Amino acid sequence: MKLYKLFFLVLCALFFVNCEKSVVDDVDHKRHKTEDVDNGESDSVDSSAISHIYTIAEFQHDIPEGKVVTVSGYIVGACSKHIKNAEWEYPFTYDNAILLADDRGETSPEQVIAIQLASKLLKEELGLKSNPDNYGKKIFFCGVKHKYLGVFGIKKNIYDYGWMEE
Repeated sequence: MKLYKLFFLVLCALFFVNCEKSVVDDVDHKRHKTEDVDNGESDSVDSSAISHIYTIAEFQHDIPEGKVVTVSGYIVGACSKHIKNAEWEYPFTYDNAILLADDRGETSPEQVIAIQLASKLLKEELGLKSNPDNYGKKIFFCGVKHKYLGVFGIKKNIYDYGWMEE
């Protein structure tokens, strides 16, 4: 049992070291780590998840569900419960999730991914109801690809995020 605990601690330490390596030249210094790292699932993190930042289109079509990946896009909307409830312009009434796209102003549900803002911190910092000025800003997220709100996205397992320079 002690060997299992030691292996788990080493694995966790390696994971955090790997996620920290996600700094890239076009990311400014406003990076954040979230405390919502473990939801009980065992997700394997490999160096490809943090060494390449995928576009929204690549994330949607090239990445298998359940894989840890880093994706970037423009914040184009807010949503709650289902993509049919998406809000594409101000005033926003949801802080539950943001929608990302490769192009500013995108309003097609087929061209966006959803990012769950599960913690109070994420809602306060990124939610469009609380921060309408975040609309149109470019951001990256490192997390696990899952279906969320009827589209692909990242829910619960957000390991890192930060603003991208234009």
